[in-house]
Amino acid sequence: MAQKVTIRDVAKAAGVSVSAVSQVLNGKGRLSPQTRQKVDEAVEKLGYIPDSRARAMRSSHSHTVGLVVPQIRNDFFASFVSVVQDTLWQHGYATLIGSSFNDDKRQDAFLRTLLTQRIDGIICVPTAHATPGLKAALDNDVPLVFADRTIAGLDHVPRVLADPEPGLREALRDIRDHGHAKVAFIAGPTAISPTLGQRCDVFRAVAAPLFGEDNILVRAASSPAELPGLAVRDAVEFGATALLFGHSPTTLRTLPYLVAAGIEPGRDMSIVSFNEIQTFSVYRPRINVISEQVAVMGETAALEMLTLVEHADAADSSATSRGSVRPGTPGSVPASAALPVPATRLITTLYIARDSVCAAPARAV
Repeated sequence: MAQKVTIRDVAKAAGVSVSAVSQVLNGKGRLSPQTRQKVDEAVEKLGYIPDSRARAMRSSHSHTVGLVVPQIRNDFFASFVSVVQDTLWQHGYATLIGSSFNDDKRQDAFLRTLLTQRIDGIICVPTAHATPGLKAALDNDVPLVFADRTIAGLDHVPRVLADPEPGLREALRDIRDHGHAKVAFIAGPTAISPTLGQRCDVFRAVAAPLFGEDNILVRAASSPAELPGLAVRDAVEFGATALLFGHSPTTLRTLPYLVAAGIEPGRDMSIVSFNEIQTFSVYRPRINVISEQVAVMGETAALEMLTLVEHADAADSSATSRGSVRPGTPGSVPASAALPVPATRLITTLYIARDSVCAAPARAV
């Protein structure tokens, strides 16, 4: 674990006294705007968390958990937020909620706000990168749980993920049984979420034995706006009569393109999409989905966080009772109070068949 930044480190970086840093942090003293700016910039650069608040986070409960998601307007994440908030509330915890909009800086800005509060932990649907904000949370011993996504290099962080294989396998079997010979997978903007890229890999592994390598097509995009028109063109030129989508917003953006191209979903092209959102059940034809069981994911993430908080309490209590041993040094926490081994909780995806998978058009058989 990286060494924690101290107030002396901030003072040295800003070229001022420790007293001046303390006055800036506490909003006191008659310091020039230039001095305050230097201190603020040093605090930001070093990722400093005021000691008093860091100690408070470790030594007492606020019964508050931070929750960071890409967008609350997205139906999937709105449902996720609702379940997490409700589960935590039932256990006596409040939730501070923020949106990253898949932007590293916005995510870290909210994380920093959380870290200056007396929070007990953070549940995060992260951006695609190991950002300074995430590292600051870990360096300050704040319990952290990833949900729906994970990040390379931070494999030690407990995470709750959906296993795409079961739902994909059932969907592809249904498509095959309806006589389709060629199928395309439209992943969505993989640059913003490693999960979407992983779904591409699972699709290839499952679809190739069912349809043959030459009869499957995979398309991704660097941004959400890039995809719909190109995907429709590529899929049609490839001869696919079934489309699977790895990203529900991409599905919603693509459906109008299909109609504009004279392709009727559920008649000329079978459609299956990841994520159960309300729009899919009221759209006509109703869209077949691969459900990540968002309610199960949200509850599991909340309970995983509460488990981490309880273990952190046990570790702190054990270290305090030993007195002569400083927290964080070897031997300070007995094995019975040690943090649980980081785990991946896999949620099984479910295929929900409705109306949008139809018999393959005669030209495809």
